[in-house]
Formats: sequence, C-alpha cells, structure tokens
Amino acid sequence: MAKERAISYLEHIKLEDGSYVIKFPITTAKEVILNIETGETVEQVFNNVVRQVEAESYTLLEDFATLVGKIAGLVDDNINANHIFRDNMKTDELITVLFGRFQPGSVSNGTDSKLSYTMKQPLVLKDKPIKMQLKDIINVSGDFKYDVKMTFNALDTNPTWLDCTEAYKNQEFVNLTEAYQKEDGKDWAINFIFTAERTGTTGTIEVVDYMLLHL
Repeated sequence: MAKERAISYLEHIKLEDGSYVIKFPITTAKEVILNIETGETVEQVFNNVVRQVEAESYTLLEDFATLVGKIAGLVDDNINANHIFRDNMKTDELITVLFGRFQPGSVSNGTDSKLSYTMKQPLVLKDKPIKMQLKDIINVSGDFKYDVKMTFNALDTNPTWLDCTEAYKNQEFVNLTEAYQKEDGKDWAINFIFTAERTGTTGTIEVVDYMLLHL
C-alpha cells in the first residue's frame, strides 16, 4: 500500500494596516502536535490545564465551606458570596418546613417521624452552574433514610429535580452537563428539598445550618 504524505505551507499575509501575519494551515487544536514522540497535542494540554484549574477551584471552595462550618456558631449573619450561600436558620424567612418543626436556629423532625424542608425562594445565579452541592450541619440520634433533590432551573414552569441523595451523603458535587437547560427568558436558579425519614421507632434529627455551593 502506497504511503501518502501531506505537505502544508505557511502563508505570509499583509493586513490592511500594513503589518504582516503568518497564517497556519490548521483548523483545530487537535492538529497541533507539541511532542512528536508522545503525540501530545495542544488540545490535550489545554484540557489538562482546565482540569487542574477546576480541581483547585473545588478544593478552595470545599476548604472555605469547611471553614464556614467550623465558625458557624460565631457568625450570626447569613452568607451570600459568589459561590457559596449559607443560612444559619436564625429565622424561617428563607425556608419552608414541609414536615417537622422550626425553632430559631434549627429545623427538626420534632414529634414527627419525618423532617423535610426547602428554600422559600431559589438562589438565582448569574451564569449556568456546572456543579452544585448541599452541605449542612446536623445532629442525629437514631436511624434515618435520606432523600435529597436539587434543581438548577428552579424558576422554570416545570423545574428539573435531580436525585442527589448519594452526592449529599458522600459530600460530593453534582455535575451539570450541557444536556441540562432552562426555559428561555428565565434565570438559572438552584434549590433543594431535603427529607429525612426515621426508620426506627425512635430518633431525632436536627439541622442547624445549611450551605449551597455552586461553580
């Protein structure tokens, strides 16, 4: 079988302002090989950089959230920063208790077998999130079954609710792919529904602080 060899030429082009540029006969980053021995391309290098930056962002956000959690008892104000929202539950202005009871500083199942609560108004974002996470500070006695739903298009007529229970239990971010979209004319907005149901005859659960992280 005959071998084929493709030859490309650089073009020296004069611009309208009299300056010159060199035009490369390349259309994608996949075509630029930086290392002939390994075959590493520009695209691969860019992707590695993006992954490293994302990893650092997640780590910094997690560290900040951990710090906020450590000093939660010392900070009376709520926090609404670029990538983190925290409610200390001093009042019930921001939450709706679906099952259980509210008392200043916490929500709990009280005399019920179930605790369930959500935000009264979703957290509106400037841009589409690529990851989101619910973190909280809880006191638990007994066994409970958890169910956590989160949405990124809370303002839509029919929001998309994702099952984020495992991500919540493992304290992981939920990935939002390109497939997840919102209605035209609506803002990106995240919200959650937290539910914990007692599986035994006795047991209490109390949430004293919650945070929404997003990137």
